[in-house]
Amino acid sequence: MQFGWRTTRAYVRDNLKWLLLHPILGRVTAYAAPSLVPVFHSAYSLLMLASVTTWEVAVLFACEHALFYVLTALRSPALSYFFTLVMLAQNNIMRRDNLYYFFQHYGRTCYMVTFLAYYWNILRCLSFSVDYIKAERLKPEQSRRRWPPYWKTLAYVIYAPTVYLGPLQNYDDYVGQVDKQRAACTLRGIASSIARLLRCGVHFVLLETMTHYIYSAAMAHWPWMIEKLDPACISGFVLAFHFFFYVRYLFTYGLADALASAEGIDIPPPPKCVARMNKCSQFWRY
Repeated sequence: MQFGWRTTRAYVRDNLKWLLLHPILGRVTAYAAPSLVPVFHSAYSLLMLASVTTWEVAVLFACEHALFYVLTALRSPALSYFFTLVMLAQNNIMRRDNLYYFFQHYGRTCYMVTFLAYYWNILRCLSFSVDYIKAERLKPEQSRRRWPPYWKTLAYVIYAPTVYLGPLQNYDDYVGQVDKQRAACTLRGIASSIARLLRCGVHFVLLETMTHYIYSAAMAHWPWMIEKLDPACISGFVLAFHFFFYVRYLFTYGLADALASAEGIDIPPPPKCVARMNKCSQFWRY
């Protein structure tokens, strides 16, 4: 089975009740106390991470956010970019994987989830740091704030539907969604949310079927077998491999989108077509 899909499947399986409960409680919070939505997002996401992985992962992500929170107060985008580059290149600089601790103590799934979310969070932290500094510079001097909103920036970094599943979104986009007036919850809206979740279930079944009957992921590790294939078979192998990759992200991004939409928050939609997936360059446009 393809390694990335194995990790995603385990994450969704172990996390499903947390993910499904999140939009329900998010709707209730937005109705009862809209100003507390970022606090709810932060607290719920930290509890989810601590429950499904380990409390150390929750602390790691909170510290990751705290570093950029302080850097933002210094009002220097150059510092934020510098620390981003250092954190992204730390494995090459120190010649060791500092996150390997999670593999040794908690297993492969915890390690992979932590690894991916950690590096995505670096980019999210950079986004809120740069976006906030830029927005404050456009304000009159007397109305500027030194410190960014703590709960809103933390909620953006570890927002439950997207912290692992993705996709990435800019801080300003998240703030716009959190601060907007939510549409009333109607039976039609509930039915639409259920339909989108069921569509994700269909994609999940399709992926499971592909892993059982199409061995493109396994064949990628057998170059000696690829060398024996004729051109038509090689074309089929490449198509199957890319199509599996496409459907996998259609599921992961689609599930995150369905969960966020059920709460009344719009995130970047999944890729539109496998034909626009050339070298993955089209994946990050939407």
